[in-house]
Formats: sequence, structure tokens, C-alpha cells
Amino acid sequence: MIDWGLAVKICFFGLSAVFGSLALLIGAIYAFEKILKILEKRLN
Repeated sequence: MIDWGLAVKICFFGLSAVFGSLALLIGAIYAFEKILKILEKRLN
């Protein structure tokens, strides 16, 4: 017999880890673009 409560918790944890890492990646790319724009302004 499958413990569905545990299975749901594991699935939810996996999904939250995936979406959390995606959000971190998007945030890092956004911050990197802002830093590049600031550096461009200082160089010009």
C-alpha cells in the first residue's frame, strides 16, 4: 500500500524546490542585468 500523505509531501517538496531554484535563477539574471547597466553608465 502506498502512503499517499508521504507521497504528496515528497512531490510538493520536489515541486517547491524546482520553482524555488527557478525563481532564484531569474532573480540572479535580473540582478546581473542591473549591475551590467550600472557598469555601462560608469564606463561611458
